[in-house]
Amino acid sequence: MAAGPRPWVALVMAIGGVALVIGGFQVGGSAMGIVLAVLSPLIYAFVMVFSAQIAGERKGTTAASRTGGGPDTDSAVAAAVMLSAATAGLFAVSVVLGRPVGPTSIPTDAWPSLLVLGVVTGGLGMQAMYAATARIGAAQTALVDTLEPVSAVILAAIFLGERLEPVQMLGGAIVLAGVVIAQTAPPGARQGPIPAADSSESGLRRRQSRR
Repeated sequence: MAAGPRPWVALVMAIGGVALVIGGFQVGGSAMGIVLAVLSPLIYAFVMVFSAQIAGERKGTTAASRTGGGPDTDSAVAAAVMLSAATAGLFAVSVVLGRPVGPTSIPTDAWPSLLVLGVVTGGLGMQAMYAATARIGAAQTALVDTLEPVSAVILAAIFLGERLEPVQMLGGAIVLAGVVIAQTAPPGARQGPIPAADSSESGLRRRQSRR
């Protein structure tokens, strides 16, 4: 990621662009809805940071640059464990609250969509997020993820016939510009994670030969 003020400029642009895409921040409405809307991105931020840490990211060094490859734990395995834990936790909460947990409580016509959501957005999406944090870090992945609401609005316009307003298109363009700024650096500036020390056997031999 580019160093200096560029990431912060990109962050401000991303937040402002997302606000335009979703139609601005509305005051009022359900108090619980507002609490949940604020809580959701906070939880997702913890997921992003802890995923990067599990993948092997350390201060100033991504997992990929530290290990010379991918994450410490395979992305498919990590995603499977996280989703299994989420399933078990939600099932336990539903039982405690007395909510229906049997398959018969789900409408028949909802099953295809639920299966697609589980495999694509749950399985592949979680795996892609984990793999991305291992390679480019949690902060950079989070900035790129601001494209999510832009993508959702565009897909809603295509598949659900929702109207895409000019202000939403402007917001999407601002988000895209912010992502580009976050990924680039001024000419001559150095960017990217700090390489980890080579702790391999060949690296140790090279260092000893220099002494």
